[in-house]
Amino acid sequence: MEHERSSAAALILDARYQLQAACAPGAPKENFADRVMRVRLLIRDACKQSQNVALATILHERDERYSIRHLVDVAICCQVVGASMDIQEPELAAIVAAALTMNIS
Repeated sequence: MEHERSSAAALILDARYQLQAACAPGAPKENFADRVMRVRLLIRDACKQSQNVALATILHERDERYSIRHLVDVAICCQVVGASMDIQEPELAAIVAAALTMNIS
């Protein structure tokens, strides 16, 4: 885990910020999939650090735009449930990435 010094909540907030930047109007389309996968890694690392804190951000950190917050919230749930079901990589990564992009058109 490369984010050892960041709290789980800070990782989730960073994931929201990075996803919003990737989805912003005028954001470069190049490497979009790579940017989404980096967001997915932040969510994975936050959940590994503390599933309870990651899940709590869904209820307690509600300041950002709903459209971005919802994607990250669902991705957190997918990560937690997928890990508890022992879904392995790369399938779990694909499920979480799908949650992060579910409303992008």
